[in-house]
Amino acid sequence: MNSFFIILIAFALYGWLHSILASLGFKAWMERQLGMAWMQRWYRLIFNVVGGLTLLPIFYLLWILPDRQIYQVPWPWMLINFALQIWGVWIAYDGVRRTGTMQFLGLGQLAGKEESGEFVQSGPYRYMRHPIYTGSMLFLWAAPRISWLSLALNLSMTAYFFVGAYY
Repeated sequence: MNSFFIILIAFALYGWLHSILASLGFKAWMERQLGMAWMQRWYRLIFNVVGGLTLLPIFYLLWILPDRQIYQVPWPWMLINFALQIWGVWIAYDGVRRTGTMQFLGLGQLAGKEESGEFVQSGPYRYMRHPIYTGSMLFLWAAPRISWLSLALNLSMTAYFFVGAYY
C-alpha cells in the first residue's frame, strides 16, 4: 500500500512542476529573461520535452514498485474495455489534430508558424472542451486490469486534468 502513496506523491510533484511551468506568471518571467521572440519560438517545445522527461521517473516507479491487482475484466467483456480505450485514443488524437499537431508539440512555433487562434468547434470539440483530457481519462479508466499502482496513477491524472481544465 505504500507504493500507492508513493505514486500519488510523485504525480503530485509532477503536477506541481507542470503547473508552475504552464502558469502565466512563469511564462511572463521567462519572457522578461529571454525575450518574447524566444518564448514564441521555443517555449512550447521545451515545455513538452520537460513534461515528457519528468514523467519518466513516475513510469520507472510504476515498473519497480511492488503492486497488487485489484480486478481484471474477464474475456470476452474486456473487448468492450479495449474498444473504449481505442475510442479514448481517437478522441485525444483527433483533438490534437484539429488544433494542429505541430503547434501542439511546439514544432510549428519552432518553424516560425504562428498559431491561428481559431476557435475549434468541429469533431470532439463540438461536444467537449478538453478532448485530450477526456480521451486520456477514457483510456485510463477503461483499462481491463486495474492494480493499486494504476489506480493511484489514474486518480492522480484525473485530479490533474480537472485542475488543468479549470485553470
